[in-house]
Amino acid sequence: MRPLLRLRVLPGLWLWVLPGLWLWVLPGLWLWVLPRLWLWVLPRLWLWVLPRLWLWVLPRLRSGLRVGPRL
Repeated sequence: MRPLLRLRVLPGLWLWVLPGLWLWVLPGLWLWVLPRLWLWVLPRLWLWVLPRLWLWVLPRLRSGLRVGPRL
């Protein structure tokens, strides 16, 4: 390919390729990545949140079932 022709073709080619990547590849990638990410994040999140939540709720349950704000 001659250098002048390459300079004219490549910008036009990128105008077609990049929107195609954004419209087709990235949503497919997110549909593949997000479930795997959630399968990794959610168990760790629950292992961190549930003990802290339980340590906050349990003393309030023992002290007369006042879980909400005091009025």
